[in-house]
Amino acid sequence: MILRAGLSALVAGPMLRASDVPKETVSAFIAQNCVDCHDAGTRKGGLDLTKVPFDLAPHITRTRWVQIYDRIEKGEMPPDADDLPAAQRQALLRVLSETLTAVDRADVAANGRGPMRRLNREEYAHNLLDLLQMRALDIRDMLPEDRTQHGFDKSATALDMSRV
Repeated sequence: MILRAGLSALVAGPMLRASDVPKETVSAFIAQNCVDCHDAGTRKGGLDLTKVPFDLAPHITRTRWVQIYDRIEKGEMPPDADDLPAAQRQALLRVLSETLTAVDRADVAANGRGPMRRLNREEYAHNLLDLLQMRALDIRDMLPEDRTQHGFDKSATALDMSRV
C-alpha cells in the first residue's frame, strides 16, 4: 500500500522530478509488482529482477533498465493490464524515463558519446597511403591483426593498442 501511495504521489504531482523520487521507491515498486514473476526461481522471460539493481551508473545495467522500460511502455509487462493501472504505468514510465535520461546525459557529458577508439589496420593502411601519396605501398599485411568482437574488427571496446 505504501508503494502504491508513493506512485500515487507521482501521479498527483506533475511538477515532481525523477531526482525527487528515491531509488528505493522504484525498486520497492518493482519488488512488489514484478518480482513474483521475475525472481531467481521463476525468471519468466529469462529476467531475474532480484539480480538487476536500480544502480544506473554501470552502462550494462542502464541498458537493461532501458529494455525493461521499453517492455513496460509497450504494454508487454505486466501482461495483464489490470495488474498495473494506466496512471501508475505512466507515472512509473515518467520516473524511469527522466532518471535514465538524466544519467545518460551525465555520462555523455563526462565521457563523450561513445568509447574512444583507434583506426583498425585496414583504415590505418588507407590513411597512411593517402598521407604518403604512395598508392603502390602494400602495408596492410605488415600491421598486426585486429581483435574482433562479435565478428567485427571496428568495435571500440575490442580495438586496443598493440605492443607491436
